[in-house]
Amino acid sequence: MTISSFIRHSIPFLFLQFSGFVFAQTICTDATTVGTGISYPVTRNGPNSTQYITETSVTGNYRFSWRTYIQSWVFRNGSEIQSSPESTSAQLGQTTTHTTGSTLSIYGPGTYSGRGWHRLYAPGCNTWDTLGYTNSATIAVARPSWSIDHPIWHLGNVGGFGNYPATGVLTAIPNGATGSPAWSIISGSDKVQLSCTTCVQTYYTALKASNGCSYEVVLKASYGGFESEPLYILIDKPHSFSFVSGNDDANDSPAQNGYLSIVRYALKSQCQLFLTDMRGGESFPLGGYGEFP
Repeated sequence: MTISSFIRHSIPFLFLQFSGFVFAQTICTDATTVGTGISYPVTRNGPNSTQYITETSVTGNYRFSWRTYIQSWVFRNGSEIQSSPESTSAQLGQTTTHTTGSTLSIYGPGTYSGRGWHRLYAPGCNTWDTLGYTNSATIAVARPSWSIDHPIWHLGNVGGFGNYPATGVLTAIPNGATGSPAWSIISGSDKVQLSCTTCVQTYYTALKASNGCSYEVVLKASYGGFESEPLYILIDKPHSFSFVSGNDDANDSPAQNGYLSIVRYALKSQCQLFLTDMRGGESFPLGGYGEFP
């Protein structure tokens, strides 16, 4: 907390108008009357907001002869994003407070801070007393984030197995936010299904494979409307065989109803990953058994 406190020093003589039993000169020079400006630290007061409070107060024997004034600003990464015009208390001697809330979904992540401008005015002697600026402690605000345990695959009606699961787990990370997270599918809702949308952890299951090697599924986690960065998901699938080696020598001896051919292929995914622990079969679309697939 940043506190600026000022004890009033002697102010030059202005006039000697008698007010009750106290000269106006005494009101304006009384050493017991103290003006104080305070900037409280910026805090997170909700999942999607910060709060900055600053105030001007006066204490002492003649505090009810002074009116408090305040003006305030809020900064993000050193740049001004909000300001409040100077205002004053309704009554003499009353503390004036500014409370400024900043919506994070509007201003985004960054380092937030506040600044207050404080002064007093004594109508009885037409005197201003400038206390000056106070600056708050800063707070670093990060977006919510997420973690993913592993990629998912689409294997048709088989589901998933081994190193090719069809379902994975997503976990929301608040990074200082409060409340419950909400999951949303930004794109690719026909390709993935979530087990829940208002929860810290959700299971995501492949419904279809991506078109080609593309990250078509986009998810976000949010707290009160303050969203995470996008999570891009690729749903891969077995796609093609790549020729490795083969032996189809016509001089070989026939084996039963034909010649024996040994052909080696590597099974690959859409993204050209070698699926070394997955078995694949060949097919003959023309109906014969003498052609290569």
